[in-house]
Amino acid sequence: MNQTKYLSLLITGFALFLLGFIGIFLNLIGAQLVPLAWLDSFGPGISYLLKGFVAVLGICLAYLAYLYKNNF
Repeated sequence: MNQTKYLSLLITGFALFLLGFIGIFLNLIGAQLVPLAWLDSFGPGISYLLKGFVAVLGICLAYLAYLYKNNF
């Protein structure tokens, strides 16, 4: 994996993690993150689940980028 692909995968993963984590945190204090506001229409439980999934997906992408950089 070349440097450009590694960095794009790492930045995408980090951005998804931040988006999900900040979305959950803001939802706990009663605010909304505008890009994720449409998730609140599904109800609070599904909204937390999907935002958590976005955060976990970001961690997985960042870890996958780390593995590709070190193994290939």
